[in-house]
Amino acid sequence: MFLSFVIPTYNGEKYLAECLDSLLDQDLPESEYEIICVDDGSSDSTCDIVRSYQNRHSNVILIKQEHRADFPRNVGLFRASGDYIWFVDQDDVLLPNCLSELRQHLLTTGCDRLVFQYYEFVKELSPQEQQRMKDHTIRPNSGAGKENNVVWSSVFKKSFLIDHEVWPHSKRFGKRGAGFGSDGFFIDESREAGAKELVLDDKAYYFYRKHIGQSVYSFSDNMCKARISSYLDYPLVFKEEYDRAMKEKGEVSYKQAQNLVVQTRMCAIKMQNLPRKWRKVGMDRMREEGLFPLRLPKVYTDHYSWMDCAKAHNKRRPLFGVSFYYSVNPVGLFFHTLLDVRNYFIIIKNRSLLVRKMILSHLDWENKKNNW
Repeated sequence: MFLSFVIPTYNGEKYLAECLDSLLDQDLPESEYEIICVDDGSSDSTCDIVRSYQNRHSNVILIKQEHRADFPRNVGLFRASGDYIWFVDQDDVLLPNCLSELRQHLLTTGCDRLVFQYYEFVKELSPQEQQRMKDHTIRPNSGAGKENNVVWSSVFKKSFLIDHEVWPHSKRFGKRGAGFGSDGFFIDESREAGAKELVLDDKAYYFYRKHIGQSVYSFSDNMCKARISSYLDYPLVFKEEYDRAMKEKGEVSYKQAQNLVVQTRMCAIKMQNLPRKWRKVGMDRMREEGLFPLRLPKVYTDHYSWMDCAKAHNKRRPLFGVSFYYSVNPVGLFFHTLLDVRNYFIIIKNRSLLVRKMILSHLDWENKKNNW
């Protein structure tokens, strides 16, 4: 079998049928690919929707599990029969009749990861957008490239992931949640394992739905608690590996030090975008875990200096680069937050539901204008 789609599902009744329709509207016979829906304990009609498709299509598979019994993408990966894996979100859609084209790229190049552009839209595709999808003339509005760290804009070779033990939810996380940002970690591990990548930048193959209900826009108390735990997952993994190396060998490699510093820095910066009371909770958690302030390891500073960081942020913003380099301590983090003017708008957006709605409406209008 050529391809396995893996869809984690959870209370996705609103858009799941549209997603499944797009996966079935392809130019390969159903015997060439399968659609694996791994349900994570839905309480709505999600499973009933999948069963209705199972009755009509032999390549649709439903796997049910209790919430968080295991991580759905991992379950789908190990259950898949296809030579290639495409992880798809339950509320997104695919370009119609694109699989034969992608198969040609995969088979002729032998790549381990095929990367492509995608198209972001708000809530629903307009009739004009739907027609351009059908004609394959819709223009991408989000770029591909080696910095593309979202898992659904890629097709992976299954044997590469299995042989190198590169899993969507890494075994290094154990039972940690690792929800927000886990895509980037997964992609980074695939690169460290030597994945051969091919980037396509000519068209959008994936259509990503943005809507207010998504967890990425939610700043409720429960979601803030989940964010803090998830943000901490990454630096804690690297801190454990760093401490183990220091205990066993008395030294660490530059890569180990870099992983710890980078993940600690990004965790601290993400905490600053939370509402004030939760920002304090998050920073207190970092202090309790011994992550903040973090003394920069000598092997890290020997290989990478604050001057390198200032140069990397270009000559117009040298102070920003310096503050970023030292943002693993309170003074550096304070000045980085103060100097990161471009982030002010994002912070305002995260605080105000009205502003978020305005931004999404503007994106929706821009998409329609570009495709008239």
